[in-house]
Amino acid sequence: MADQLQVRDPNTGRTIDWEGEILDDRAATFAIKLSGGLEKSVPRERVVSWSAEWTASFSDGLRAADRHDYDTAISLFREALGQEQRRWVQRRIVAEMAAAYAHNGQIQTAAETILLALNDDPQTELWDRAPLAWRAETADGSWQTRASQLLARDQTPAARLIAASWLLAGRDRASILPVLRELSQSKEVMIASLAQTQLWRVEVVTADANTARRWSEELTRMPPEVRPGGYFLLGQVQARLQDHRGASLTWSRIPMLYAHVVPLAPASAIAAAEQLTQLRQDNDARMLYELVVRDYPKSPEAAEAQQQLNAITKQRTAR
Repeated sequence: MADQLQVRDPNTGRTIDWEGEILDDRAATFAIKLSGGLEKSVPRERVVSWSAEWTASFSDGLRAADRHDYDTAISLFREALGQEQRRWVQRRIVAEMAAAYAHNGQIQTAAETILLALNDDPQTELWDRAPLAWRAETADGSWQTRASQLLARDQTPAARLIAASWLLAGRDRASILPVLRELSQSKEVMIASLAQTQLWRVEVVTADANTARRWSEELTRMPPEVRPGGYFLLGQVQARLQDHRGASLTWSRIPMLYAHVVPLAPASAIAAAEQLTQLRQDNDARMLYELVVRDYPKSPEAAEAQQQLNAITKQRTAR
């Protein structure tokens, strides 16, 4: 079966079907060798849809991840990586493997795995699989040591960004902020956008309504793949300002649009549910709690969501 691209013509707006072999998707551009032998490149924003043939191991790994069987998924992704010769597909396998590690709470392994893909193509759309820190959390144990080593020894922007995100909330904040400011000036839009939103973390407790509006506008101009962290921080500000509706809508975007982003998706679902409860939209809140229990059973938030569901059931029974 041949790979396929459905491409929008920039002049007419009509879609054109291309069939052949996808050669690469580096730097937001698809390269394809058409069935007749002609090689063409097209910007990702003109690609309406695409499909490619995966190995059985990769396909099975994706299905295992969908079932939340991440140990099996990781094993299958390793197998697929050994079988796959296409470099652009190797990057995708590595990214899915990193996401599975993150689901299992293995942040250091997830970070070191995703760097294999990010360093190969810093402009890749796979940045949404990168395990950056967005909450008031710090690296601990061996990961703190490793993150410090990455920051000191690895000069690649991707490694410095991930490491800085995990060290920002620790005792070395003063030395981490200049790193993020430097990265926010990067010519690579993914790096610059993520570094900029990382800097928002230090403003969350003081940001006002004007700042919230500015952040919301800036997020719309960023690539979709790098928005989840910014949405999470924006929701925190809106909640602190008692904008329950705004916070619930902002936080709900993450589990709805970026379900694979862990741990932000389950944390955001819980936070959105709490805001909906403030608005007396209990049925909507219940649906989000159910989503966490069903889709993120290994997350710390799953136990909290189950407790809330039990409380809701008890209240209904009491009536």
